[in-house]
Amino acid sequence: MVNCLESSTERLSSIFINDYCYQNQSDETCARIERNIDATPDLLYWLFGIYPLIVCIPALILNMTFVCVATHGAIERKLSRKLYIFLVNRSLGDILYLLLTIFLALSCIVLEGHFPLDILAVIMVVNYVSFWGSMVGFISLCLLKLCALVKPLHARKLVTTKRCLLVVYVSWLAALLYTMFLLFLLSLTMIEPLAKWSKCTAASCIRAAFSINATLDICCYFLTLTIFIFTLVASHRIQLNRKLSTRSRSITENSLVCGVEVAVRRSSNPLVQQVRLRKLTLSIAIFALLYSLPTFGAMRFLLKYNECYYSLGWYRALTIVGSARIFFIVRTFIDPVINFCTHRRLREALTEKFTSYSSLRRHCSDALN
Repeated sequence: MVNCLESSTERLSSIFINDYCYQNQSDETCARIERNIDATPDLLYWLFGIYPLIVCIPALILNMTFVCVATHGAIERKLSRKLYIFLVNRSLGDILYLLLTIFLALSCIVLEGHFPLDILAVIMVVNYVSFWGSMVGFISLCLLKLCALVKPLHARKLVTTKRCLLVVYVSWLAALLYTMFLLFLLSLTMIEPLAKWSKCTAASCIRAAFSINATLDICCYFLTLTIFIFTLVASHRIQLNRKLSTRSRSITENSLVCGVEVAVRRSSNPLVQQVRLRKLTLSIAIFALLYSLPTFGAMRFLLKYNECYYSLGWYRALTIVGSARIFFIVRTFIDPVINFCTHRRLREALTEKFTSYSSLRRHCSDALN
């Protein structure tokens, strides 16, 4: 039995300083760790460098275009402010995530995969801010639609623009505070004087922090799906009430039954008449599909009660994290495409923006000539 850190700690990471999981290990385990260390540059070069960069650049262009067009349309009241506050918030989180991912990808390519795992861990923690922004966006969109269905007559008073902005501000503040907490735990593990003082290791402090992180991810994922299911049930019940009220009205137009009057009023409400869940269903379906791998990866992380499992199997965990990031990046590319394809007013605002830009260029060229 040997201490694997004696030969691997300088090549591995300062995250594993004083990690007792590497003590008293067999020669076979140490040899496997050495092989994983040798294979890490290739993993970082492809899974964190080349593959993400292919999708990140077009996704960044699409999200920046969407934010500019949606913000301009909402300011001019051509688009729904309440809806697009959450859509723009989600895109801003995606832009932050894509910028950090592009920086990481270029660094891994330039360094040929020899990127410090310490800095990689810090970037992963900072990326959680943007991940939280997208989660809040999906949950808020589902709640907004559910409120319009359940309380159609009071939706305008309950959901105001100021309250939507307040939700966005509070969510970003909570994400920043939580990120600072994770960075503090990382510093207690990565900085050697602090690690000796706090006795924090990757198997103790970092695993506890990532356990909280995984729990939040799982709760947000299933909370979004649960709210969406309630939205579908409410929509089905309202459509059923509309059919029943239509039948009752066809039997007698002058019915004075209170229940029929309520059903007719609710069915005549424009908020209910224009209920269209196809856009939301498509977005949630893509969300459920592409976030399934990170969510079930988080569930697997929590189910592994052996505290040294991911300290010794960090290469496997790195592969899972890199694959989950690919799925997240694909989602950031698909969402603005769906928005432009399904929102007619957004397409009109985009066309108007390009038309005004073309006319401005034409006038400038005419003035120069």
